[in-house]
Amino acid sequence: MANEKFGQKNGASPAILVNMGMVYMGKSAKASDISRFLVEKKNLLSNSLDYFQRALIAISPDFDEKDWTQNPDIKNSFSNSQMLEILKHKADALRQLAEVETNSGEQETAMKYLKNSLSTYEQAIEVIHLLRNGYLNQDSKLALAENEQSTYFETVDVATKLYEKTGERHYLEQAFEVSERGKSATFLSALRDLKAQKFGGIPDSLRSQEETLKSEIAAYKAFIFNENNKDKPDSVKLGRWQSKVYELEQNYSDLIHLFEQNYPNYYNLKYSDDVVTVKKLQDYLKHRDALIEYAVNEPEQGKPGELITFLVTSQKCEVKRQVLNDNYNKDINTFLGFLRNPDVLNTNQKTYNAYARSAYRLYKLLVQPSASELQGYRLIFIPDNKLAYLPFDGMINSMPDTTRMDFRKWHYLIKDFPISYSYSATLLYQYFKSDATAPHSLIAFAPDYVKGTTVDINAIRDGARENLSPLPGAKEEVKGITKLISGDVFDNSKATESNFKKDAGNYDILHLAMHTVLNDSLPMYSKLVFSPESDTINDGWLNTYEVYNMKLKARLAVLSACNTGSGKLRKGEGVVSLARGFLYAGCPSIVMTLWNVEDVASARLMINFYKYLLKGYSKDEALRKAKLDHLANADPLKAHPYYWLGYVLIGDQTPLFSTKVPYFIGLIIVLLFVVMGERFLVERRRKRGMKR
Repeated sequence: MANEKFGQKNGASPAILVNMGMVYMGKSAKASDISRFLVEKKNLLSNSLDYFQRALIAISPDFDEKDWTQNPDIKNSFSNSQMLEILKHKADALRQLAEVETNSGEQETAMKYLKNSLSTYEQAIEVIHLLRNGYLNQDSKLALAENEQSTYFETVDVATKLYEKTGERHYLEQAFEVSERGKSATFLSALRDLKAQKFGGIPDSLRSQEETLKSEIAAYKAFIFNENNKDKPDSVKLGRWQSKVYELEQNYSDLIHLFEQNYPNYYNLKYSDDVVTVKKLQDYLKHRDALIEYAVNEPEQGKPGELITFLVTSQKCEVKRQVLNDNYNKDINTFLGFLRNPDVLNTNQKTYNAYARSAYRLYKLLVQPSASELQGYRLIFIPDNKLAYLPFDGMINSMPDTTRMDFRKWHYLIKDFPISYSYSATLLYQYFKSDATAPHSLIAFAPDYVKGTTVDINAIRDGARENLSPLPGAKEEVKGITKLISGDVFDNSKATESNFKKDAGNYDILHLAMHTVLNDSLPMYSKLVFSPESDTINDGWLNTYEVYNMKLKARLAVLSACNTGSGKLRKGEGVVSLARGFLYAGCPSIVMTLWNVEDVASARLMINFYKYLLKGYSKDEALRKAKLDHLANADPLKAHPYYWLGYVLIGDQTPLFSTKVPYFIGLIIVLLFVVMGERFLVERRRKRGMKR
């Protein structure tokens, strides 16, 4: 009866069938005996799986397979969004059935369910990719990433379980690649589109045609979906719209085929969903690089979460799984709350101890499981969700003596490792490189702010007005840096937005020492504050979206302003910050800040950073040494992490300047050869003389 009533292939039947499947999934087995409980649970899940399979048949014009091991062609459905939901429910039912069979001792059947769960989740992720490519609006793509973050995690979870059960490496590699596909996918999609426009060689008219077709298809599919959800759908309208969608999709398919045949560069760059493989990443990583990537399912009230950690070096790839309890969120909040609090003078024993405990517990959770394998390595962290806010170098590998307050004696992670970050390994591998060469070395900006001037800002954090105080340390910072590296300084009235836009694209290093205004609700309107100017176009506020429209050749941008790495956290995408705009504009390395950094301490830290860069150190090692210098020379107050921990490096870590050490080593080797050669000749002549 259910087949007869709900078997039609249309937009309404799948939703009804899915609801029926969800009813069975939501039912609880009531048997008290464990074996009977498992049988009852299996029957309920099997019924739900049957309904989900029927829903796939109903939504797919050319699919009639009732066998749950089969899935339809995802490119051929009435609705991609409905297809996605059905596949996710089916994959979840299969995953739960695998757990039931495992508990029943039926390992072979459990493996069959688990493998099919993985393949179904993989198809769901392919549908997410299709949906993302179909969206024109960036906010829609971000919302998709946020909504589907759990889908990526569940897929990684199933793949890692299969790896643990079988030991087959391809499941480990699959888990890592799925984790990558769920990291900053919207940002990666934007970079691919940018690259396609630049190198694809496609006429503007065809690009315009592509965007128009996508927009029209999305609009008509929305009409159909909404009409189908009415009590009495208008069959005439539906028929007309479905015909129109068919016509538009044929045109779109023909256009994509044209791209594939005549403009393969554009097609491959824009429509690819490729991420870096484990093998390619291992080939890319240097001998002593260790990349640590996290996938997090955060705990909810009364429900534990899960942490999956990948460790990749040039020699190996490993994965570890850990359960997360309520302490996870508490420790992150305590850790960040302490670091972001500028009221350093009122640090008391209670907050000091609480920070130490959180810093140590986070280390034990996030780093210690791999610590024995990391000695002598540089660390590259790929965080997930809230972990994106954390400066890992502020974690400690042992509990300090907390009877008296002294931050100088703590064993921070930065004492053992150079540390950098990336939004994803794929971005690090494919995009965080600079092929362009800038004609000039360094440009530095230090604007002038008139003390006590209240500035009216349209979009400002918390909707307040901002009183911008002078930054005397910024002037000292720029002066000290340009004593080390010759460059052009734009300070006071010259430090304008128009000068930055005009000249920044011609410099290898950008250094911005200024105020920032965050906009948490609209991150693209967070801004760097330049000196005021009389200009009808440039108002002195450089918005993030304006940075996105720039073309930069710099190998490094130092955003020495407050909160340049802070912003709104979008699940599945990361922190949407000012720094991201500079990466998009072509700069592969960013030094950014995670909170309101202190003016004078920042100046000293940044000058030391450049001092070590000039000596040929990599960017991460130069920043590490500058922080260690601060700790070594600070009094107990200035040793507080608030003063030195806020600066982090994201992106490429390679040195900017070559060191003279290899030259001297080479010279010494040559001299040794000369000396040894002369001694050899002298000895040879001596022996000849003796023979005579």
